[in-house]
Amino acid sequence: MKKLMLMMAPVSLIAFLSGCSIFVKEVDYQPIANDLNERNMDKILNAVDGYAEITHSAFLVTSTAGEKNEIEREKDKFSFRGIYNTSDNTALGAGEITFESTVERNDTEEQISKENSPEFPLNYSENHYINPETNMEFDLVFMVDKLQGIEKVAPKRYKYGLDSPPMISYDLTEREFTEIINDDLKIDYDVFNKATIFLELQEKDKRFSITRISLNVTWGELKNNVLIDYQLNNRVSFPNENVDAKREYEQLKDGRLE
Repeated sequence: MKKLMLMMAPVSLIAFLSGCSIFVKEVDYQPIANDLNERNMDKILNAVDGYAEITHSAFLVTSTAGEKNEIEREKDKFSFRGIYNTSDNTALGAGEITFESTVERNDTEEQISKENSPEFPLNYSENHYINPETNMEFDLVFMVDKLQGIEKVAPKRYKYGLDSPPMISYDLTEREFTEIINDDLKIDYDVFNKATIFLELQEKDKRFSITRISLNVTWGELKNNVLIDYQLNNRVSFPNENVDAKREYEQLKDGRLE
């Protein structure tokens, strides 16, 4: 028995030093990809009775080179929090806009200005976010139901272990980006840099469900012979399945939710 314990010790040490690689698992990503391709919103959102709490945010960062090796950045953030109804693909909630301007000098970033709008009512239907009080459209693209063709792409990463949560990540080629993403985003670019999709997951009852979908796209656009860099980070999270989302949706619909 003593000899067996001595033999096991080096194996345990190797496993520890290699990041517990012997405990690495693979995500069965194909069912999730099929749900995205088929727009199966109940499973994608992990909806309860057809309703799910969601948070949607998008960051659009514009970078231009200034004088003395300065980099000027403008960051627009659009956000929405509310309840999604899978039966008619609508969502009710509140929106907010944030604008931030910074300058990077010698690897240090200085904030120049920051502005936040007050929260305002925001509804999603027929692929548009609209303020029901002003009928103004909100510049935010809901991407969760627009990933048709993702089941044909092999993910870059679909393994996880004790030191990392389950996640699926895709690096899209320009052609895949054009066919799967940009037919909806309609970004007009001169230089394509990269497009990645991250699916953050949780495992419950031996089944994976999505907790967040992130889309990150970077591209360049020529303006007056100057190449301006853009970065779009579009995230949709489904934070709390224990919320009585159906009740909150009805309250939002009746204008009774504080």
